[in-house]
Amino acid sequence: MCPDRRGWWLVLLVLALAPYLSGLHHAWVYDDHGVIVENEFLTDPSAWPRLLTLDTVRDARVIDGQRPVVVASYLLDRAAWGLDPAGYRVTNLLLHLLAALLWFTLLTRVDKTRTAGFAALLFAVHPLCIEAVISPAFREDLLCLVFGLVYLHAWWTPQRSVARAVSGGVALVFSLLAKEAAVVFPLALAAGWWCFPATRPPHALIARRLVVSVLLVGGFLLMILGGRPVQAMGGVWNGLSLRGTEGVWTAPWLAVSTLGRMLAPVSLSVDYVVTPIAGLRAPRIWIAALVLGLGLIAVMRYRRTPSVMMAALWMAVMFFPVSNLLPLYNPLADRYAYAILPGFAWLLVVAAQRWSPRAWIALALVAVLSLGFTTVRIRDWKNDRALWTAALKVEPRSARAHTWLGLLEKRAGRPESAWTYFLLAEELNPHDVTAAVNRAILMGEAGDLAGAEVVLRDVLARRPDHLLARRNLDTCLIQQGKPPESPPKF
Repeated sequence: MCPDRRGWWLVLLVLALAPYLSGLHHAWVYDDHGVIVENEFLTDPSAWPRLLTLDTVRDARVIDGQRPVVVASYLLDRAAWGLDPAGYRVTNLLLHLLAALLWFTLLTRVDKTRTAGFAALLFAVHPLCIEAVISPAFREDLLCLVFGLVYLHAWWTPQRSVARAVSGGVALVFSLLAKEAAVVFPLALAAGWWCFPATRPPHALIARRLVVSVLLVGGFLLMILGGRPVQAMGGVWNGLSLRGTEGVWTAPWLAVSTLGRMLAPVSLSVDYVVTPIAGLRAPRIWIAALVLGLGLIAVMRYRRTPSVMMAALWMAVMFFPVSNLLPLYNPLADRYAYAILPGFAWLLVVAAQRWSPRAWIALALVAVLSLGFTTVRIRDWKNDRALWTAALKVEPRSARAHTWLGLLEKRAGRPESAWTYFLLAEELNPHDVTAAVNRAILMGEAGDLAGAEVVLRDVLARRPDHLLARRNLDTCLIQQGKPPESPPKF
């Protein structure tokens, strides 16, 4: 390894980790509670056999069961750290560092070392990475990108060997079993061959690698589609996901929103409320089309610069799984940008380099600012109250933030304040019954069992499968001297 590369490895080693160290001992937050702390599967003696046989993929009762690589990483962490969140975050940090190093070494094959170094650095310190890196519950984004980059390392090259063939195929399988978004990595591979002819293997080898990739992706999709529901398709509407053709019309606006947060990551939130676009009459779709059109024109001006084309194609390919053409439970989230950011950072560096010979000074300043924003934003993740209070400042329409703050107020012994938060949450999103169930619990604790029963029956009329509502209704009935409506579970 040349001295210049060793220097960049050292820079990435220090700066990719530095802003996150202050958050290692933060409390569990948000989905960490359900995905890790309260997840009974992680203490099940049959967990490993079921994961290794892919039995969990079709079992909707297993949290993240369709992502066995992610669950396996939790089992390893559980064995090593118990329930100490710092240990789980160390794993996330190491994965993030590995992603940055893999991106750097991949780019050095096709671009200058300094360009690759700045692209990897700007990716590593970008504030939009925080959600995926600091919260172990969102580790799937890290694992998906890491294994996807290993796949590209193995197959985005004219070199051939049995080791490359096997490692590339295995890495793609692991990426797919970490997150469904990995289905687009073969497209990234094809884009790389198209943009950089020197990386193309012989035609026969290209055909074999693409055929194997398509077969692996196709087999994975058949396995997933034949099992549990895929994201928001076919389930009860949660009041947030996009329905029907809304995903098609809203996708350009989501792309622009993601681009805006990458360019100016100053108002980030753990929850966003997306107002869907219903058709061509909405002004936002024309604004989005204008912005994306101008971006496309700018990229096409440099269509003979392979790095520009590849970076732009990377962003487009990695955005596709989160575009909501396949509706997601949450249409927009910071963690969705994690796999898009490497391409954005590369495009920014290449564009700045072509703009001015002094671009390196400006890029260094951008890296310092990003490092500062990331360090400050980490504080919002220190506990649930800090996280959801910060979210409400950015997204006051968030029913989820109101529900969480209501739960925290209830736990703190302030039922009146909790009641207010729960009512606001129901008003903001009547389709999410979580706040209503907790409001019924408050009523029961205050002695209004009849009122609690009415609320819980209304919830079950809308969501007959809601186990918490059913359990609390039975408790409410028993306390009123009535028989429960479902067999009690001990």
